[in-house]
Amino acid sequence: GGPHELTVEADETKTFRDVLVGEVWICSGQSNMAWPVSRANDADLEALSANFPQIRVISVPQVGTQEPQRDFEGRWSAVTPQSVKDFSAVGYFFGRQLHQTLDVPVGLIDNAWGGSAAEAWVPRDVLEASGDYDSLLGQWDETADDDRAKLQQWQQRRQAWIEGGKVGEAPERPRTRLDGQHRPANLYNGVLLPTVGYTIAGVIWYQGESNAGRAYQYRDLFPLMIQTWREKWGQGDFPFYWVQLADFKAESDQPQPSSWAELREAQTMATDRLDQTGQAVIIDLGE
Repeated sequence: GGPHELTVEADETKTFRDVLVGEVWICSGQSNMAWPVSRANDADLEALSANFPQIRVISVPQVGTQEPQRDFEGRWSAVTPQSVKDFSAVGYFFGRQLHQTLDVPVGLIDNAWGGSAAEAWVPRDVLEASGDYDSLLGQWDETADDDRAKLQQWQQRRQAWIEGGKVGEAPERPRTRLDGQHRPANLYNGVLLPTVGYTIAGVIWYQGESNAGRAYQYRDLFPLMIQTWREKWGQGDFPFYWVQLADFKAESDQPQPSSWAELREAQTMATDRLDQTGQAVIIDLGE
């Protein structure tokens, strides 16, 4: 319940006001989860009716890195017509349903990143220990070496441009994939790890498109990711629920291979491999 006041006394005294005690959920995945309320059906009505002081939301900044992060810049906000517009629509609707059904405060942590790959949400040492992702990691190591070489060349050209009196346009910084949302372990380190240890009720997940080209691999990768998160949190098998891929891609009047169908199958298989998991099937709802 709440709101409460929390006072901590030692050499100095600090009082935290407007503190709620309830259940907190991680809202994770790719753009499906990141999709904001402002772009949902009936967006104006949903935003204008969003007055829930006992639902709190916070978003984790997008940081992709191989260096483990322990904190992030952000703050909890009560759900208001203003604060909810840019928050995850799936996360908000899920949290609102929980709050109205259970009559307890609900906190929602959104760390979704559009286009993210599942392997980016798994620590590198876990992928290495598995032995099933050596080829994937090797390809990424080559990409990282190439990108670092490009950055070094750019830095040299930029330094020469500075020393030459900054004549003409500055050399353009090359685009790299070093700090993006696809590199293995980048998102685990950058956006998930800072929240690990915060007591949660569970996770909702909405992702898969970025792994559809390797759908068979997802059969093992997805459960490995879930198990790893549970082990890192140390809370046992907390609930982990996801949305199956939507009906998408061009229709065909003849049977044909479908990577999206294979990814859906991989998602379904995870419910048999892991306890406390659940899947929302949405293929009957249109694209």
